[in-house]
Parts: sequence; C-alpha cells; structure tokens
Amino acid sequence: MKKFNRPIAVVLAILAALAVRLAGEPAAYMGAVAALVCIAFGGFLTDAMWGGVLGAVSMGAGIVLRNVWPDVPNFSAKKMARWQPGNDAYNAFLSQNWWMLILAAVAVGVIFGLLGQMLEKRAAQEASAAGANAGIPAQQASRKWQDYFTARRVAQMGLFVALGVAINTVRVGALSFGGLPIIFSGYFLGPLGGFIVGGVTDLVAFIVRPSSAGFNPVYTLTSALTGIIPVVVTNLLGERDHYTFPKVLIGVLVGQVVTSVVLVPLFMSFFISPESGKAQFFKMLVKQAFSIPVYAFLTVTMLQSIKKTYRASIRRVPSNVES
Repeated sequence: MKKFNRPIAVVLAILAALAVRLAGEPAAYMGAVAALVCIAFGGFLTDAMWGGVLGAVSMGAGIVLRNVWPDVPNFSAKKMARWQPGNDAYNAFLSQNWWMLILAAVAVGVIFGLLGQMLEKRAAQEASAAGANAGIPAQQASRKWQDYFTARRVAQMGLFVALGVAINTVRVGALSFGGLPIIFSGYFLGPLGGFIVGGVTDLVAFIVRPSSAGFNPVYTLTSALTGIIPVVVTNLLGERDHYTFPKVLIGVLVGQVVTSVVLVPLFMSFFISPESGKAQFFKMLVKQAFSIPVYAFLTVTMLQSIKKTYRASIRRVPSNVES
C-alpha cells in the first residue's frame, strides 16, 4: 500500500534515528520529539504496519546511537552548565525507560498509519463514486488516489509552500497572512495536500527566517494541522463540492483556534515560559479575531473564482471535434 511513499518513509525513519541522537536544543529531549514527528509523517505516508515497524526501528536505532555516538554541542560554558543537567537526566531516563519510547514510537506510527489508510480509503470511495456517476470504470477511477502525487500536484504544493514562506516573511507589525496559503491549500488540494504544505512551509520558513528560540518540530506539526483541520471540519459540515462562507468560516475558526490560539501558546508555556505562553495567547486571540473572517472570505472568493474560470475554459472547448 502506497509503495511510492515507502522510500520517503525510510528517509524519515533515518532522520528520526539521527534526531534521537542529537543533543537537543532548547531542551535535551527535543530530539525524541522530533523523531516522533518524523515517525508520524512516515506512518501517514505509508500504512499502520510500516508506520509501526519504522517507528520501532528508528527509535531503537536512535537510542543506540545516542549511547555509542553521543552528540556533544559546542555551547558556551554558561549555556553548557545550564544544558548538561537536563541532558544527563534524559540519558538516565532513556537507559531506564527505553522500551517506553519504543512503544510510543510504534503507537505513533500505527495511529498515523491508520489515519492515512482511512483518508486513502475515503478518497478511493469518493473517486469510485464520482467515476460511477461519470461512467468511468471503478478501477480507473480508484487510480486517482494512487496518482495523487503527480508532477502537477507536487508543483501546486511547491507553489503554495513558496507563497506561504514569502507571505509569512513579509510582516506588517504583528500582522502576518502566512496562514492563508496553508489554509487555502487544504481546500484546493484536499486534507492531505494541506497537511503536507503546512509542514513543509514551516520547515522552509525556519530556514529562510530562523527563530531565536531554535527549531522546534511541534510548531511544524501545528503548521501542518493548520492545513488539514479547516477543510476537514468544513467537510464534516456537509460542504465538499461547493464551499459556502458560513461553513468555511466555521472550519477556519476551529482550525485557527486549535492551532494558533491554543496549541502555540501551550507549547510556548512548556518550552519557553508560562509568561510567554500567556502573552502569546492574548496576542493571538486579538489577531485571529481579525484574521479568521479575512481568511475565510478570501478562501471562498478564490475558490469561486477558480471554479468560474474552470467552467469558462470548459465551455470554450468544442463538445465534438470532427477529424
């Protein structure tokens, strides 16, 4: 199942093993968190069995690498004194509870693998139903999901990533519309496309504009959820082919509240300080009160514009072409 994605999942498993071995910054256990994120992506792109196997192998290999080939950071003496106790405590935790992390990696791989399988099955059913309505054989229609990562689709994802990075880099004070391309990609490419665009956009944005707090994979996961939650919520409300403003507004509202208003401040409280998380919560609460309706309006407007352009292009094509 999803054989095309297995090499990508293997690369993610290798990255997960290397992440466990890393020293970790700002906290010693960040390597394990990054590894679990890689395992989640690998499971999502393959299936439950592959996700579980790769999760166990990559986490186990990472723990072994951390013991036999430790990563010693080049910190200043003051920073090293602050970092070393946490690193030693985490190494002790690994030696005593290595099996717990391996089980957690297996669980993450299996859960996200099942999620990927559920989305694949649902997409195949929708493709078959659409093919039946259009008179297309079921076998031919089901290939639409297998051929999801076409050159055109990958190019579209790359375009959304580039837009997200460019818009997020250009800020007007505290305002930024970097979430709009990610949210729109979910409606345009589907939940899987939005999830991938959101995750990759955060990675590229960090390379272009690094954060002073260092790279943290939980924010990459939050960005990926920004692309998948709104469209999933809107679809659950019964909107699939014709997105209306009220239901898109509800989807964007749920997505932005979960990611920007709740998860980001929560992670900042955990990784930086409770004061930073509290300040971020109120800041994002005010910002999203403005951004959410704007995101929903622009998303619906662009989707309707694309739909009208597509219909116009279809009408210009002759129905019968004589040879």
